[in-house]
Amino acid sequence: MADSVSNYHFRLTKYFIDQAIKKIEESKKNSADTGSSEKPILEKLLEIDVETARVMASDMLMAGIDTVCIKHAVLATLYLLATNPAKQKKLREEVLSKQTRKPYLRACIKESRRMLPVVIGNVRLVAKEYNLLGYHIPKNSLVLFAHQYMSSMSEHYPKPDEFLPERWLTGKDDPIHHGNTHPFVTATFGFGVRMCIGRRIAQLEMETVVSKVIENFQLEWTSDEPLHMAPTSLNYITEPFHFVFKDL
Repeated sequence: MADSVSNYHFRLTKYFIDQAIKKIEESKKNSADTGSSEKPILEKLLEIDVETARVMASDMLMAGIDTVCIKHAVLATLYLLATNPAKQKKLREEVLSKQTRKPYLRACIKESRRMLPVVIGNVRLVAKEYNLLGYHIPKNSLVLFAHQYMSSMSEHYPKPDEFLPERWLTGKDDPIHHGNTHPFVTATFGFGVRMCIGRRIAQLEMETVVSKVIENFQLEWTSDEPLHMAPTSLNYITEPFHFVFKDL
């Protein structure tokens, strides 16, 4: 079974890469571009070799549809919406408007990742010796960015225990504006060359699932107990799930 899934995944990736190559070649033939614009990441990989492009595309697909991360992020967002009916109503109004851009949906998911992230933080291996703010960091040290802990501190996010998607949409003059804190306090997908390669696919999947649920159901949480999380290398959301889905 595992071999058949792996083979199917390889064939699927190869198919899309081959189709992308054809489109890139057609675009080059029909375009008068001088080459000054930034090349898409796939085109850059193809300049290395086709196999590298296929491997990277495969990693992007698998990282983007990772069931543990998607399940956690969706359940956490639905839980926070179920326990915050006013926010759920506001999101439903945006979803039902059928507008192309959905800033409040994205803000809800960002706020969910801040409050109930799937990972506690990111770890990096220091490539050289540093002295930062009086702290000596030797070369080859492991440095942990404790995003989950920092994201729950009021000095970084005012009212950290409240589900406030608006903090991702307000202007700089608003005290709750997310930009008033350091940008690396919350970095659930990482940053730079080590950023999660499946970020865009994962975001699209989360937005699709959450919007479809909110479009069709009124969510309620029927218990006084909060959502259960079991922290290991990842944060696993565990049963019981006290959701009620009411048809609209």
